Amino acid sequence: MTPPGGFNPDELGWPDATTAGEKEAVVKAKAEMRVARDADRLAAASQEQKARFEADLDNLQQFAKDYSTVGVGILERRQAGARTVQTAATAVATLYTGILALAFSVSDNPLPARGLLTPLFLGLAVVLSTYYLAWAKIERPEGNAQVPVGPPGEDVTANIVDRARVLVELVTEAARSKAYALRASVVALAVGLAYLALPFVSFGASTAAPALADWPPATVGQGEVLELAELRYAEQVKEVAAGRQVKTLPDPGREVLVIAVAGALGGGLVLAAWFRGRR
Repeated sequence: MTPPGGFNPDELGWPDATTAGEKEAVVKAKAEMRVARDADRLAAASQEQKARFEADLDNLQQFAKDYSTVGVGILERRQAGARTVQTAATAVATLYTGILALAFSVSDNPLPARGLLTPLFLGLAVVLSTYYLAWAKIERPEGNAQVPVGPPGEDVTANIVDRARVLVELVTEAARSKAYALRASVVALAVGLAYLALPFVSFGASTAAPALADWPPATVGQGEVLELAELRYAEQVKEVAAGRQVKTLPDPGREVLVIAVAGALGGGLVLAAWFRGRR
């Protein structure tokens, strides 16, 4: 029977040995052939082991590269998304403030309280996205204190499978890390944008009784030019007339109701995004 991986010297056609010297020569030749055969086996096994070891090391190097690329890439994309929310919320808040300054005034046309809902949710979007940027991290896969690389060259297939599994778990865990804060910030930004029109929509109004100030007397001061006195008197009349006009103010009851409903709706959406992402 031929041994695995080589030939059997005993099965070769050896000449019949009749003398002791011939028998010794045959035994020696067989021994030398066995030594040569075993040396070839060891060399082949060594080459195979070396190839397996080098392949495993190459895979380990590629895994380390992919590990870093995945971690850095996911964080960069997530951080870019969070910064986009911050930039958008800040820009909208700045533009919104300018529009309110043009449309409303403290004395003649005060801003309704419901107009504060938009900057409130825009600010919440900035806070949530900042929270994500400050605390988001790649967590180790659950149940793995360290990456199971295995002894190089022992079992290349098992090592590759283990590393691929850990890589998938790493991506999954990184995708879930503090993602609820980022989702909630996007919802808060959307609510803030949806509430931009609230200050400009009428939900009913009440009238305030004007202060009936006395009309100014038509007098000309001593040494005062008549034309200047007339201009002064006209301005005084305008001021008194403006104060005597009936002012329209938002209805307090409806204002509170609108703020309560809109605030609860927007807050509920943000909380839903927050807690749903934490499951």
